[in-house]
Amino acid sequence: MQADKTTINDLSIFHREEEQSVFNHLNFTTTIGGKDWFRYFLSNPYSDLKKIEETQQLLKLILQNEDKWPTIISNGTVMMVQKFYDSQIDDIPKDPNTVNSLFYRLTKSADYSLIKFSVNHFIDFVIGLQQIVQYFDGPYNPSLLQLFIDKIKMLTNNAVIKKMAKWDKQEKLTITNNLSFGHYLLYHFKAKAIELVEIFSQLDAYHSMALASSKLNFCFPEIKVTAAPFIYG
Repeated sequence: MQADKTTINDLSIFHREEEQSVFNHLNFTTTIGGKDWFRYFLSNPYSDLKKIEETQQLLKLILQNEDKWPTIISNGTVMMVQKFYDSQIDDIPKDPNTVNSLFYRLTKSADYSLIKFSVNHFIDFVIGLQQIVQYFDGPYNPSLLQLFIDKIKMLTNNAVIKKMAKWDKQEKLTITNNLSFGHYLLYHFKAKAIELVEIFSQLDAYHSMALASSKLNFCFPEIKVTAAPFIYG
């Protein structure tokens, strides 16, 4: 049995007045991208049994490790990552040192402020991603989750990003640190950063499903393929 657009409308999954929709009551996403993906998942429900079961396994795993979910990544964090690449920033020195870094900050103060702010958000972002890898990577993961984990590990597997992920947030970044990280992120990491944002947005949507099932006391039904539809309790 498949849920077509008419069925979705009849169930009021979405509504012109969003607060009246089922979607609104189930939405616990923390990012705009996560909300968009959650809307997409509800608009395109699976009919394949394997995908449904994998999704259930993923949601159960998230709930089992809810206390380890990376709260360090906020909507503001993701928005700053995206804004960084949409901004017109004057060329950042390739090999920043004390002299050219100070000169850049003095002569391009607005750009430097944006770089500094963005780098700090990037550090939060990669720390949060590493927390996902640390707590959710496992040999018995559903393939849906492991695909995300493996992609995060691959996309963050370089010396600069690893250094950012291990940065002690109590240690203040120097001007040279900010420009060095900013140069790498702006000129060498854009495609990977955008892909990582999409990955986290999807995980945020699944996290929302998991929270909804917990907060609203939903169960995970056992689904079987049969000749005719039936429901048993």
